Amino acid sequence: MRSTIGRVRLWGSLSFIVASLGSGLLIGTLGAETVLPLLLAGTALMVLGAHFLPREFGGRAPLAASGLRRLKLTDAFDLVRAPLFLLFLLAASMVQASHALYYSFGSLHWRAQGIPDGVIGALWSVGVVAEIALFAASGRVIASIATARLLMLAGLAATLRWGLMAVDPPLWATALLQTLHAMSFGAAHLASIHFMTHAVPEDRAATAQGLYAAVVAGLVLGGATVASGPLYRTFAGEAYGAMACLALIGAGCAFLLMQHWRGELVVAVVPQPQSSGSGGKTWPAA
Repeated sequence: MRSTIGRVRLWGSLSFIVASLGSGLLIGTLGAETVLPLLLAGTALMVLGAHFLPREFGGRAPLAASGLRRLKLTDAFDLVRAPLFLLFLLAASMVQASHALYYSFGSLHWRAQGIPDGVIGALWSVGVVAEIALFAASGRVIASIATARLLMLAGLAATLRWGLMAVDPPLWATALLQTLHAMSFGAAHLASIHFMTHAVPEDRAATAQGLYAAVVAGLVLGGATVASGPLYRTFAGEAYGAMACLALIGAGCAFLLMQHWRGELVVAVVPQPQSSGSGGKTWPAA
């Protein structure tokens, strides 16, 4: 995962562009009533694709015989009690949640500024193309920039992006700011995945990623999205200033993480049970 996550995510970004352009053409030609069938078709394709995913543990020995153990609820509690993991969650949550207004009201605000729909679509594409470029070079990025530092830089880039968006910049400047999506979203996501890869024992990786998805993309981003409605209704584009504040808080938390995390595991490794003839190994404590 350490070397391939960027390339895998790259294909997700490419698919987003294709789906966005294709659905836009279909809706423009056939009308808004095609939205629901498109959503259902996309969901069906996702389920079909999941059906053909390889079974990671297919054909292997049972858990007890292989030295693996079943996940327990205490694994999640151990993670949320770890100060450095909580600091990471707070940093990642604030940076990603700062995109809430953009995701919810970005297109509406551009339209209110008189920007044509076709140009709005192009602006979204600029951000995704920049994101793809980052993921294509993800191996070199991670090799040259420490994980926590990359998360901090993502927060600073988001602070700059939303701070300038709050003043309704001209179109050319907006297009340039869209390239910062590579940092504000892409780098934050890349840093988060690599933090969990290095800071969490392998047997709790799924638990860590589940917590990350639930807290960052669910609880915090969801809450920021709900708050974006009243903010935009009251302040219009100036509401991006609140998003800049969230991003700055995230950058500050990432800075603290950078000062205190040196690449070690943030929770102890649970010793694996030894079984007769299994050849299992005992893992060192963190």
